[in-house]
Amino acid sequence: MRRFLTGLSRDTWWKVLLTGGLAWAGGIAATAYTRDGILLPGVFLLGSFLVPFALLVGLIEYVTRLWLADDDATALVPFQLLLAFAAGGALGLWPAALVEHFLTRLIPDGYFLSVALAEETVKLAIVILLAVGLTSYRRRDGLLLGAAVGLGFSAFESAGYAYEAVRSQSAIDIPAIVEVQLSRGLLSPVGHALWTALVAGALFAAASSTGRLRPTWSVCGWLGVAVLLHAGWDVSAGLAAALVATGYRESLTLAEFRRGVVPAPTATESALLGTVRTFLLAINAALGLVLVRWQWQRPGDTAG
Repeated sequence: MRRFLTGLSRDTWWKVLLTGGLAWAGGIAATAYTRDGILLPGVFLLGSFLVPFALLVGLIEYVTRLWLADDDATALVPFQLLLAFAAGGALGLWPAALVEHFLTRLIPDGYFLSVALAEETVKLAIVILLAVGLTSYRRRDGLLLGAAVGLGFSAFESAGYAYEAVRSQSAIDIPAIVEVQLSRGLLSPVGHALWTALVAGALFAAASSTGRLRPTWSVCGWLGVAVLLHAGWDVSAGLAAALVATGYRESLTLAEFRRGVVPAPTATESALLGTVRTFLLAINAALGLVLVRWQWQRPGDTAG
């Protein structure tokens, strides 16, 4: 077993990413050539899980190295991260959808905040469920466990978006599949994984001195930060569309704002739309990464 763990701790994640990427590209090519719909589920799953699972392997490698060092630096075991990944998707997606359904109808004007609040709260509940019974609580363990839950949620959600991209099409839309899976896969490290890590890190830090997981003001504050980052990410397309439309003295309907589209866009407007949204996402991602780095480097695991 120790020999197996030693091998697992040596940069396996990039091999998973490279091998999986080649397999996904082969699946895309085979689907485009044969137009065989039977291949689509495999393409959806492989493309959606590729980056999140490779990152999960990286987290497992890190925890494994701590285990092999025998320095009592973590209360987590590698299997818990794999379980967190599975739980984040299998147990996270449908409760979040139900809560979203309720909140968006209760507060229709706060659509993006309602979605973010529902998803971040459900993911936090899963972290708590998985963390009950740990021998100790450290901020870094919370960051790792939260990231694993967020990666699982992201992978399952991306598979749904890939399916949605072709569901209403009469033919297999390969460009739509590639666009959705590439964009969501490449952005998954700074999305759900990052937001859930922030809240889980605060949760574990608050429990480090008492050994009890509880919603302190600190935890609630970090949950609010995660919700704002999440909502800002989701609304970025609408904000980009509104800015572009304003620049051309056009107006958007509420439906167009939510979808992040400009009516009958010119080539210039389409290019600007993508550029502005990329800029907004970059700011959001940079802020999230700075906050995660700040939490990771905090000297103590105390509440506050």
